[in-house]
Amino acid sequence: MKAFVMLRFLKRLMLLASLIKLALVWSVSFVFAGQLGMTSISTWTSWEPSDCYEPTAPYFSCYDEYSCESAVDEYNDYVSEVRSYLACIQNEAEADLRNVTRAIQEGVSEAASDKSSDVDDAKYMLENALESGGYSLR
Repeated sequence: MKAFVMLRFLKRLMLLASLIKLALVWSVSFVFAGQLGMTSISTWTSWEPSDCYEPTAPYFSCYDEYSCESAVDEYNDYVSEVRSYLACIQNEAEADLRNVTRAIQEGVSEAASDKSSDVDDAKYMLENALESGGYSLR
């Protein structure tokens, strides 16, 4: 039963990873890729958790009743640690997705604002050049 629950959780995690990848691919063209800081984004960009402790599978030794009970307890503890690890990964991925989306949206907004100012400045310079030559945009 515990294995079934873990498999279902793993499927959800894989779906979340697919959604993150889809969001990144959708928000970034195949030809033109943006950058987050010094990291370029592409369809080959991979994501890894940074703040989640990955549990190590225990070694089981079962040679008498006590050691077999201990092995079962170790297994149950390991399953619990894996659940915590997967929950951590999911939470971190969701937070990263929100942060990446915000960073991309802010980058687009800043670029648009900068270019709008550049267009206004260019128009002002053109008007001055035309006026100095005796012409007008009107």
